[in-house]
Amino acid sequence: MKARLWHWSLGSLLGGVVAGGLFVLLWAARHNGDFAALFDDPEPLLIVAVVGALASGLAAVLVSSMSRRPIVQIVQAPPAPPASPPTPAPPTAKPKRRQAPFLSRLHAARLSPEMHWERLSKSLQKLLDISGKKLRGTSILDLIHAEDRTVIERRFLNPSKIAFDAKFRLTPPAKKGKDAALVYVQLTAAPRRDEQGMLSAWRCLFIDVTRQVQGEEARQSRQAELAQAQEKWQRIQRQLDRLKTSYFDLYHNAPVMYFSLDAQGKFVTFNETLVRALGYDRNELLGREYTDIVTKVSSTPVSFELPSDKEEEWETQWRRQDGTLMDVWLRIVPVFDERGKCARWRSSALDFTERNRLANKLQAHTDELQNTNARLRHINSELEDFTHVVSHDLKEPLRTLQMYSGLLAEDFSAQLSTDGFQHVNHLVQASRRLGQLIDDLLNLSQAGRAAKAPKPFNLIETVATVRRDLVDLIQRKEATILTEGTLPTVIGDPQRITQLLTNLVANGLKYNKNAAPRVTIGQALKGADDHRVIIYVRDNGIGIDPKDHQKIFGLFRRLNNQQEFEGTGAGLAICKKILEAHGGSIWVDSKPGQGATFFFTLPKPMAAALRNGRAARAQPPAPPATPQPPVRSAGRGKHVLLVEDMPEFGTIIQKLGQRSGLEITWFKTAKEAWAWLQDASPDFVLLDIQLPDMNGMELCRRIRSELPLDAPIALISCQQPIEPAKLREIGADHFLSKELLSQPANWQKKLDEVLAASLKPVGAAT
Repeated sequence: MKARLWHWSLGSLLGGVVAGGLFVLLWAARHNGDFAALFDDPEPLLIVAVVGALASGLAAVLVSSMSRRPIVQIVQAPPAPPASPPTPAPPTAKPKRRQAPFLSRLHAARLSPEMHWERLSKSLQKLLDISGKKLRGTSILDLIHAEDRTVIERRFLNPSKIAFDAKFRLTPPAKKGKDAALVYVQLTAAPRRDEQGMLSAWRCLFIDVTRQVQGEEARQSRQAELAQAQEKWQRIQRQLDRLKTSYFDLYHNAPVMYFSLDAQGKFVTFNETLVRALGYDRNELLGREYTDIVTKVSSTPVSFELPSDKEEEWETQWRRQDGTLMDVWLRIVPVFDERGKCARWRSSALDFTERNRLANKLQAHTDELQNTNARLRHINSELEDFTHVVSHDLKEPLRTLQMYSGLLAEDFSAQLSTDGFQHVNHLVQASRRLGQLIDDLLNLSQAGRAAKAPKPFNLIETVATVRRDLVDLIQRKEATILTEGTLPTVIGDPQRITQLLTNLVANGLKYNKNAAPRVTIGQALKGADDHRVIIYVRDNGIGIDPKDHQKIFGLFRRLNNQQEFEGTGAGLAICKKILEAHGGSIWVDSKPGQGATFFFTLPKPMAAALRNGRAARAQPPAPPATPQPPVRSAGRGKHVLLVEDMPEFGTIIQKLGQRSGLEITWFKTAKEAWAWLQDASPDFVLLDIQLPDMNGMELCRRIRSELPLDAPIALISCQQPIEPAKLREIGADHFLSKELLSQPANWQKKLDEVLAASLKPVGAAT
């Protein structure tokens, strides 16, 4: 009976489904494929239900008649008793019917011709998270993203006869406290028209493609990130390749010779610079013992040439393949394995051959120059003696001649004839002029030397001195001495500069026929620079012809008649000599009858200080000292504090100090040294000027002001030397240049001299 009931049910179901499906297809064909219209009116649904019921009954009768037994028998026949009670099957839960993923993303809706919502399926309402009542009557454009709204509006406002597809973004209304999430949809919109062909509604089918769009965007983002990562990796790889090539080229072509020795002291690796310097073939040098290239004429013991387990530096000599010798400064650093055993040595070497040759040659030239200077000093001394003889010994008979000439003219003028009296008068004038020539010669010999040490001074004070010295000439000429603007401060010998201005002002008044002579002194701004100033002295005198501008600076050169203008002609030559001694120059700008303007240059105080500093730096390094037997250092056994932040300099100073027998305590910062000095009292202090936290000068001031330490302090630097006055102001006693470290012997010698001068025993003569 169960089987027949199953057949009955199946037939009814099939009949209803077939009948309903045929009716729906006929309806859609008649209404231009409008499936949504089927749900608009209740009559078509009622017809579908009736037809389905009739079809179900008919199908049930047909299925029943096709079975072996009639339906009545099936109903009346009692069931056969089972032979044994059936075992109840375990209840199984009916599997929940799952809707196809594609169908779950389909959402239907109906819009008015004005694009207002009329009906929405429940799935669409769920997708938009809003009820249909709230949306009904509102425009779909309100939910479309602003960037997509124009395109969709144009498609709706220009409807075609067939449906159109469009993809856009929906922005559902935001809930309270929530942000609206974008929804990507694929729209299929079909126009529905009435009998007159007018648009009556829009039938819309929405497909949710948010996941596909987001997945595509994520995929594109991942691809972009992957492309960027690949590009970055390729760029890094190219940089690594270039860096590898650069380091390879730097290692083999560096000016320094690099090499490594194994535990047996044999060459393992080395650069091309070492190969070229020694002249060996690479295969010949590989595996060769280091001691084979070391000469036995080095000043350092041969045992010291062998590598040790400590970092060492020294100067030695190597023998090239052709037998020639090469001076080398060597540095060896041990490399230890995981057991702490020295496995190899990394070494670097500098070829000092040419440097030492030039140093020796420079020393020879220096010795020759010193000898020449000594001869020049001797000649200058003889010249000074001769000048004094001329100025003093010759003046004595000249005074006698002048005195007796004057007595002859006064006492016997009545007895002399006119010619005799004129001869005596000429004799008096000639003797007076000879005295002036002797004085000018003495001044000229001394003009090239400074009477006093150069120092800064203001020219306004010099002008006041000139006015006092020439007061008689100024009053006789009824002249005026003026200054224009502010006179600058210069550096030089004040006495010589006063003599310079006195000669120029005196010439401006002497060679002047103006009724009101005037001399003006001022500073010329045009042509001046950071190193020098230009001073002018302008007068309203007779002027000078341009062709004689260079001639007037010669010794005893006169352009005018002796009777018209007195003088010897040595004044401008003396001025030129004074300016050359100060590193300056002098020139004139003048025309006949238009006066003359003399210009001269003098150094500024700052420029002179910089020039002195450059001259000190430009001094050639001292040549390497000839190897001498070891001498006991003046500071042997003394405790020295070293504050140096550069490991290279600190290591060299420490090693050289240890060779001199000094006990050196080395700190890299001023803060560490200051903390150590609270409980320690060294015998000598070496401070680097350039330190990271507190420089050496500040530390020196702090030591002198806050600690009871009387030990000498020396400042070290690569910069220009510090003047003694500045050192005393800081509290330091000495200055040492780091340039001396390039020649260790010179550094040790200089350090020993400083220690010997500073660490004198109590009661020693100073």
